[in-house]
Amino acid sequence: MSDESQAPYGVPVDHDWIEGLDELPHDVVLLPEGLDGDTGIYRDECITFAKELRADGVDAGYLHDADRRTWSGRKGEALLVPAIIALSANVATGAATIAVSRWLERTFPDSSVRLRVIHKRAGGGQREKDLFTATGSGPEVAELFQAFEEARGDDDG
Repeated sequence: MSDESQAPYGVPVDHDWIEGLDELPHDVVLLPEGLDGDTGIYRDECITFAKELRADGVDAGYLHDADRRTWSGRKGEALLVPAIIALSANVATGAATIAVSRWLERTFPDSSVRLRVIHKRAGGGQREKDLFTATGSGPEVAELFQAFEEARGDDDG
């Protein structure tokens, strides 16, 4: 595992942990980069996520409540920021896609971000074909994410 995919401390979030999530607390949820016991470790660069998406009319938030959430940052020119987002089966994907894309463009206009999006079905579990991953600048990743969601459509059945 490369250094940039490792949590700054705690246990990195992996596929099995994400797959085991139960119901999501919001339609669009930013998942932590890592875990330290029952505390989620989130990247400093993602601190505006929920506020910005809610301003765009989307029910968005973090997986952990404020008292079980901590922030961690790294410095460096070639920094790659991981962002893992889970979309509930109940979300209106068009509005969520636009809001996430705007957040990417505003937050990472010239820096690199690795976006991973998972569509969660009601009752937990996920569908592998609904996994999106891309790396690039915010605008580049936003464009790829919009194209993926457009091609995907609303096929949640």
